[in-house]
Amino acid sequence: MSSLKHFFRENEVDQVFAYEMLQKFAFGLISIFIPIYIAKQATLMLALQYVAAVSLFFMISAIPISYLIARMGFKHSLVLSYIFYLPSLLVFQLVERGMMALDFRLVMFSGVLLAVGKAFHWIALHAEFATDSSEDHRGKDSGRLLGLPRISKAVAPFAGGVIMASLGFGGLVSITVVFLVLSALPLMSSGDHRDPEPYSLSAIKSVKHLKYGALFYLRGLGIASGYYLWPLFTALVVSTGGGEVDAGIVSSLVNVGMAGFTILLGSRADKVDAKKMIFVGAVLSGIFFTARGLVMTSIQAFIVSLAAGPAFMMYYVPIYSELADAAEDEDVLEFYAFREVALGFSRVTLYGFTALMLLNFGMETAFRYTFYLTGVGTALIFEADRYTDRTG
Repeated sequence: MSSLKHFFRENEVDQVFAYEMLQKFAFGLISIFIPIYIAKQATLMLALQYVAAVSLFFMISAIPISYLIARMGFKHSLVLSYIFYLPSLLVFQLVERGMMALDFRLVMFSGVLLAVGKAFHWIALHAEFATDSSEDHRGKDSGRLLGLPRISKAVAPFAGGVIMASLGFGGLVSITVVFLVLSALPLMSSGDHRDPEPYSLSAIKSVKHLKYGALFYLRGLGIASGYYLWPLFTALVVSTGGGEVDAGIVSSLVNVGMAGFTILLGSRADKVDAKKMIFVGAVLSGIFFTARGLVMTSIQAFIVSLAAGPAFMMYYVPIYSELADAAEDEDVLEFYAFREVALGFSRVTLYGFTALMLLNFGMETAFRYTFYLTGVGTALIFEADRYTDRTG
């Protein structure tokens, strides 16, 4: 145990990787199944309200939380996120035990807590990575940060689906909480960092940051569609039986593709033509999002999911590396606060589009047209990236 702590002290960027792998496994077990549980126990509209609430309150809380992170330090903020994560999950145990009703108020309560926890996590994580990683190896380190957690997420959703199908949602919540607590251990092994620059609210809306707005907005469409809506679609529309297991499989296969691409790319991440990777990856990702809207069977869903993973990593690894460079050159926390606001706005608008389609055209049409819209937006990411270069 002491040697493990020594390793983490001497390799702070590796500490971030270890934390992300464990934390992604914990949330990988349950994240996609919360809206599936809500949709099956209540309605799809309530499930959409839940995921929209997470994104909306994430967006609202990003700026004040980035200010708190500047005062508290990056690692302390990552640990603080657990104070919000744990009750956001445990509240569903009360539903399972018949102590509370699965209604709008409970769903909003859980969603707000999860959103605040995510805001502490993501802003602090990005800032910690930009601080710990070397600019000379930023591409390689970005690939590791984005790819290594995908190994655990390649297992977790499938395992979560099996656990939910066999032990019920309450059992899944209990197991997730145990792994979530364990995931905090790597953060205890070294000192904390703070933003070296004075925090400035005015810097958040700086023109330097605004030029990334279109890129963040288009990326947010893919997050919303791929993370929650695709498993929901698989469980509720495509699957003919064992919806939870099939939803877990599609999420696992996406991450298998991501992890495989990262392993193959390896140390070559800093040597490849980043702009060509972004162009090819964004276009392919757009095609695979469009293909999601055409899926009719579970087998087709599995194939599309496996193919979509490498396409995503192809464009996102170099973009993430570019963003880390930009954040380090500017104001780290203010830059990532702006990022989370833009991503949150994008996700909320897409969930709103899906809800509007659901009310007017029904569930299946709502999902399919959401994927078509996401496909177009994702394919345009390469142009949004070029715009950030043209505007200096």
